[in-house]
Amino acid sequence: MGGIEVSKLQNLSWDKDRKLQEEAITYFSNAESFGFNILIKNAPKKLMADLVEIIANKKVDERYKSIDGLLYLLQDLSWPGSEKAMSLLKTFPKEILLPPLENTLKEASKENDDNWLGNLKMLIKYHSFTKGDFKNIDLIQVLEKAAW
Repeated sequence: MGGIEVSKLQNLSWDKDRKLQEEAITYFSNAESFGFNILIKNAPKKLMADLVEIIANKKVDERYKSIDGLLYLLQDLSWPGSEKAMSLLKTFPKEILLPPLENTLKEASKENDDNWLGNLKMLIKYHSFTKGDFKNIDLIQVLEKAAW
């Protein structure tokens, strides 16, 4: 496959015709190596749901490369695509999810983002992580800041 047509990104917007969105989703789902982590963190909210849809369409190893971006979306579960991001993250093996999750917990704690920590806590409970799984943070101390 040749270069990626970045101009097609605008067609992922929720205010575009659904047919255009679906064509762009298919295009990016079939595109090789695209930096979804960077894109999600910088994308306008109107693109987020379709970006998560593209990640869901990728092969498993490509999905794993997007964990950071999916964890980023858990900052606010009202953001487009965030619930699907949570669902995808629940399908990942613990050993694949743990390192980026630990880094994201550090970031959310540093930012004192109690909502983000609360959403990450739900993921931690789902996967039955324990404080012993985390080597670089004090899980109990970090989650004390969580909103719930």
